[in-house]
Amino acid sequence: MNQHEQLLSFCAGSYDAALNPSTWSEMLARVASCLGAIGADLHLPPKMGAPSGEMLALVKAMQPHLGRALSAQFHMMDAELRNHVYTDALDRLACGVAIINGAGKLMLSNAAAQAVFEQGLTLKLVQERLTAALPAESRKLQAQIQHALTGSDRRGGAIIVHGPAQRALSVTVDAASEQFRSRTGGAAYIYITDIHARPARARAQQVREMFGFTPAETRIAVGIADGETVQDVAARVGVTYESARFTLKRVYEKLGVHKQGELVALIRGALPPLRDTDYRHGS
Repeated sequence: MNQHEQLLSFCAGSYDAALNPSTWSEMLARVASCLGAIGADLHLPPKMGAPSGEMLALVKAMQPHLGRALSAQFHMMDAELRNHVYTDALDRLACGVAIINGAGKLMLSNAAAQAVFEQGLTLKLVQERLTAALPAESRKLQAQIQHALTGSDRRGGAIIVHGPAQRALSVTVDAASEQFRSRTGGAAYIYITDIHARPARARAQQVREMFGFTPAETRIAVGIADGETVQDVAARVGVTYESARFTLKRVYEKLGVHKQGELVALIRGALPPLRDTDYRHGS
């Protein structure tokens, strides 16, 4: 029985007076910790013998308080864990993701979106509101966000926003589900993609596992998917051009494709859109 189960057994009145002294000492210390201010008044000694009748009565009296404290604590722990997991998953995406609350202000953004906002070349935050660098595009973006939050059809929209040196981002505005809006008062989801960015490198291990390639086939397939020519891949991996072409033919047969463009589209479409920082070299 783990610590949480032991504490919950206290709440249900299932404590065992035959527990050894060290277990009782640890148990009651955890009880005091969970109860906070109430438990601070217990002044438990670091070591004690078998629990006395008075101590058992005290534990029994604490059960209702402990139950409420544990319930609140477990809910907070679960919510905190969920938030960490969701944030970690969002931060791995190459696509920027931002959530706008019902008041039109930023509620949350992942690492890719935050990097865009901090640069401020195409999109930026002004008093927690998402704006574009060009005024006309900013007005259109704000109108799409507002429509996603309050429009009768709850539709957002899409726009290309521009910055210096031909920088451009595609921005898609999507409304939250009806269930979420009813609970929170409304939200809009923003998806941001750099249309000129080079795609993240194909992950060799994932490609090999997905398609059942040999190591040689994987090197050729990943190289082509990353934009290399057959000559480039052959030179990089140290094989002849003819050998690379023969291996590429086997890759085509396994994938059921006939052109390099089809190969690239298939492999790219199969891989999750993760950031380059999460790239791990496969074999």
